[in-house]
Amino acid sequence: MDDEQHQLNGWLKRAQAILLTLFIRLLRRTWRVRTHDAFILSDAIENGGAVIAFWHGEQLPMAPLHVSDRIAGLASYSPDGALAADVIHRLGYRSLRGSSSRGGLQALRACRAALEQGVSPALAVDGPRGPRHEVHRGALGIAAQAQRPIIYVVCRSSRSWRLKTWDQFQIPWPGAQVDVAYGCMPPPKTGRAALEQGANELRERMLALSRSLKTPEACPSAALIAP
Repeated sequence: MDDEQHQLNGWLKRAQAILLTLFIRLLRRTWRVRTHDAFILSDAIENGGAVIAFWHGEQLPMAPLHVSDRIAGLASYSPDGALAADVIHRLGYRSLRGSSSRGGLQALRACRAALEQGVSPALAVDGPRGPRHEVHRGALGIAAQAQRPIIYVVCRSSRSWRLKTWDQFQIPWPGAQVDVAYGCMPPPKTGRAALEQGANELRERMLALSRSLKTPEACPSAALIAP
């Protein structure tokens, strides 16, 4: 009975991942997407990789827009993390496991190993439990040790559902306009003080870039991308 229950649970989890992946792909086809300075990310991927930083809560609109086997998404060891890792893989990314609360050292090593292979790890820099929009030092440490730049990415949806979670997880409505903007920050120096300073600088850069998406004239380099 235990084996049968285990097999059933495994099947249900796979079915959930398949359905969620399909939902994301179908929803993406309805969005009108504009990118701002997307070359920043593509250039970094082509030139040895980078640490990709984004905010918790903005994962879903970004997930179908950057699919590449040269990007690795980081997912926690929680049940939700297992589902996320499965979806990440089905969308076409590589996946890494671990978080700052569980498997943190393993996650950092996996991210560094990925960068050595020219694969860019993507991390929610205010996770896994917040506070929202407060940058943790993990991504900065990876960039400092690997001496690779940090490519930060933010997005804004014209209309979206926002879940009542700490990260205000957003799901853009069908037909919404989704704007995605990119920035680049050089790797900080190693050491606690330098990483703290780097975390503060990254936070300010990301918040400023998010604010710029609210004023279209501040982002003149927009480019439409097809579904």
